[in-house]
Amino acid sequence: MSLYVVDLFAGAGGFSLGAHTVTEHVAGVELDADACNTQIKAGMECAQVDVLQIPPENYSKPDPDDRLHLHASPPCQTFSTAGKGEGRSHVDLLATAAYQILTTGAHDLDLEHVVPG
Repeated sequence: MSLYVVDLFAGAGGFSLGAHTVTEHVAGVELDADACNTQIKAGMECAQVDVLQIPPENYSKPDPDDRLHLHASPPCQTFSTAGKGEGRSHVDLLATAAYQILTTGAHDLDLEHVVPG
């Protein structure tokens, strides 16, 4: 049995680096080119892609006995007191949308009023 880690919104790879202490199977997913390149230059795997463009069936593991840890830590600027904090009013809505996307491949929620990160 192996542990596979997919680090969504991976940034420069802080969580990915820590995950490497328990498994060699770690893949970062990051939209920002500079952050993705930082991981790659540090010898880690990182795909520069928008997480919304990855179909749920792509989150798989080679063997049914393997374990998959899907880590999603979106940018915190809109949720943090260091930023404007506007995102905190949308946490429940975003969590529901993320759950729907991961389980069905789409969501049926109106997210137009959600403050972008």
